[in-house]
Amino acid sequence: MEISRYIVQISEIFWILPIFRQSKTKWFIFFLILGILDPLAHILRIAFSYFGNIEFHLGSLLLYLSLYKVEGKKLEESDYLFIVLLIITWLLISMNLIIILIIHLFIFYKILSFTIIEMHLKDRLNIPLLVLILYELSLLMKMWPYLNNTPASDIPYFFMLFFELSVAIFFTFFRIDNPRLLINFRNKQIVTGSEKVDPD
Repeated sequence: MEISRYIVQISEIFWILPIFRQSKTKWFIFFLILGILDPLAHILRIAFSYFGNIEFHLGSLLLYLSLYKVEGKKLEESDYLFIVLLIITWLLISMNLIIILIIHLFIFYKILSFTIIEMHLKDRLNIPLLVLILYELSLLMKMWPYLNNTPASDIPYFFMLFFELSVAIFFTFFRIDNPRLLINFRNKQIVTGSEKVDPD
């Protein structure tokens, strides 16, 4: 698995780059957390010999909360209750990875809802959101073998590593709010004088 380790290290470097590309978008905090989470884990292991997963628990929770800034909404009582229940569950169960899985399921659902709402209200498909949905799906698929205590197959694992690296490269070159990455479903209209005529 030496190759996978190198791919992971390269991916971690590339995930820092989207932070700068997305710095002026409402998704900045989301990409900031994605970019610094793995390097932070390495710093903790090297500097303090810490091999726990608390940074990934907190990082996943912060990723979820950052989506409220994307929506332009404030946390409600139900959201605070959700956080408290997560913390209680984290303290009670031994398999802490399931907490990360639960949070990323909520992240997946929230980004999926953004995409569906935009398709419904604006009749368009947001390609960057679709990429994020696939990225979250790849993270969930990577966690599944660990939850089942089964060894991960090399080919799917390498495929997901390369895919996640591709996602980092994608968001390094394209802002998430790039209007060119929107697929409009509405029929375009040709304006002639004061009338609008649908093209054949």
